[in-house]
Amino acid sequence: MKSKKGFTIVELLGVIVILGILLLIGIPTIRSFIRRGEDVYYSSLEREMASAGGEYLNTYRTLFPRVIGHYKVVSLGELEANNYIDKVVDEDGNKCIGQVVVNKKKNDSYSYTACLKCENRYVTEDAVCIPDEDSDTGFKNNEEDNLYDDKDDY
Repeated sequence: MKSKKGFTIVELLGVIVILGILLLIGIPTIRSFIRRGEDVYYSSLEREMASAGGEYLNTYRTLFPRVIGHYKVVSLGELEANNYIDKVVDEDGNKCIGQVVVNKKKNDSYSYTACLKCENRYVTEDAVCIPDEDSDTGFKNNEEDNLYDDKDDY
């Protein structure tokens, strides 16, 4: 009898089953790596925004909140327009919107919280974001300081 070359159907099914198991393990792992990469990308954008907000207010020191517990809001558009930060986009190149909330904690001590929204891809969680009411300056209210009570109030 001649020796036939090729694979039996059992061998082919075995290979298909093994490949299926590897895919079941590999796809969720790859997705978690991608999500982790997105989280790092957006958190770095938020840190960059907070830093740019600090630089902006250091340039315009009169805009700092004057009273402990009060805040000011700087829009992302204001930071981009004055070249404190490059255009902020998501992974697909779509423009993001956002703001930096500057809260006076103590005398000469401020906290900077960045809020970022990139279409349906990302929204900052667990942060106090104030709606932008003054599109010219990016501040909610330049005339007087705003009281920073609790994030549930906004």
